[in-house]
Amino acid sequence: MVWLALIRSDRLNEFYSMPLREWLRTNLSKSTYFTKDGCDWDLLFGAIWWNLWFFRNSKAFDNHQADCESILERSRQMQMITVKAIGSPLHRSLHILVPRTRQSSKAPSPGSSR
Repeated sequence: MVWLALIRSDRLNEFYSMPLREWLRTNLSKSTYFTKDGCDWDLLFGAIWWNLWFFRNSKAFDNHQADCESILERSRQMQMITVKAIGSPLHRSLHILVPRTRQSSKAPSPGSSR
């Protein structure tokens, strides 16, 4: 399976048995908790999930077979493309234009630039 190549053997049982919400939260927020290499794990994790869903639907509806290597290879390619896009000058300029959600629910003080 795809996960065996990526998850630390000492955490494998926990990886497979954790409740879904906690499992998703842990994988998306703690990059080195389960993985052998946590570099951009949130991106790779999301890409693997998407590819598993895509290939499962392909198998169900188109009778298409995919092996674990092709799912992992395609997911790593998606991860690399995303990392490059995030590091691009265009992404950085768009990031300035799109405000992040506020950390505080307090209204800005009068005269502040917020």
